[in-house]
Amino acid sequence: MITVAQALSLIEKHVKSNNFCELGITDALGFVLAQDVVSDIDLPPFRQSAMDGFAVRTWAENEFTIKGEIQAGSSEEVSLQKGEAVRIYTGARVPRDADRVIMKEHVEDLTSHIQVVNFQQKTNIKAQGEHIKRGDVVLSKGVVLNTAALSFLAGLGVAKIKVYKKPNVAVLISGNELLQPGDPWEQAKTYDSNSFILQFLLKSIGVEQVTLHYVKDDVQACVSTVGKLLESHDFIVATGGISVGDYDLMHMAFEANHVEEQFYKINQKPGKPIYFGLKGDKVIFGLPGNPAACFINFQVYVTPALRRRFGKTSFSFKIGVCDQRIVNRSNKALFLRGTCTNGILEVFENQSSSLLQSLIGANVLVYIPEDVEFIEIGDQVQYLDLVQ
Repeated sequence: MITVAQALSLIEKHVKSNNFCELGITDALGFVLAQDVVSDIDLPPFRQSAMDGFAVRTWAENEFTIKGEIQAGSSEEVSLQKGEAVRIYTGARVPRDADRVIMKEHVEDLTSHIQVVNFQQKTNIKAQGEHIKRGDVVLSKGVVLNTAALSFLAGLGVAKIKVYKKPNVAVLISGNELLQPGDPWEQAKTYDSNSFILQFLLKSIGVEQVTLHYVKDDVQACVSTVGKLLESHDFIVATGGISVGDYDLMHMAFEANHVEEQFYKINQKPGKPIYFGLKGDKVIFGLPGNPAACFINFQVYVTPALRRRFGKTSFSFKIGVCDQRIVNRSNKALFLRGTCTNGILEVFENQSSSLLQSLIGANVLVYIPEDVEFIEIGDQVQYLDLVQ
């Protein structure tokens, strides 16, 4: 049995983000960049008008003869002598002879000429490469591609980018006792909630390819199902059948399929029985069947593994101030449900490993290491934000 810190270190060591693909920017929302993006152009790509008005070549007078018009997108070359102006629009290329753009609100437009009534010192001209120069790194590897980032790339003419692949994940639920919501209740049966926990959490952290599978408490069925899922999925997240009972068969199924165990059982409450293994670059987790323990272990261990596969940085514990006294005589690490408000942590009274209800109002897990026996009011403690 290992510590929380050892378990997280093993996940960080073994789960890599080394698979990438090329996507069009319209398909890349939510993905993570797998390489730096370098601009092929200056931005602006030419001297550009910052507003609608008149590009002028200044002279001693405030009156300018209008020589023509330049619209945005026009490549027409217009030369200006002193005292000449050209009507121009926002985003249009400014003639090389022009030294400023006068806002249309600051002139009296007399059709053939203009009279400047408010001659400001601002040029209202954006220099070529003022914002970005060709060859600049404009987005760095590891950036999560949101709407702004992708629209920015579109404005630089980028059509395709390399991103880390998102893993396809199999959710595997084991047990003979499970009913589905809507089924008539039966004696000695339990309604399945873990499949919903895992599917919702996977969706919340950005996994798009999730398949759901059920298996009965049968050795051959468990071994066969795990084998098939390993052939077609990057991650398996199983729940149930991972403890030490006669019908806890998932551990055996992993071994039979030559999964290399990295750890099994962590010195913590809740959720001591948790499995992490690898087969090549396939990642396998076995989570407890108790719903709250399943939920908590997903947050603490599966989430950072998936983030690493996405190419994202691993999360880190934050520091808050505890508003109550906590006693830990278990010699185990504790993950306690609670809330964080402006850095103040409140721990809920009910911490049952089978009770999901107490997680409804929680937004954090408060972490008490195994070697800490007392937390006093006002002490600093570590916590994790919950994926909701």
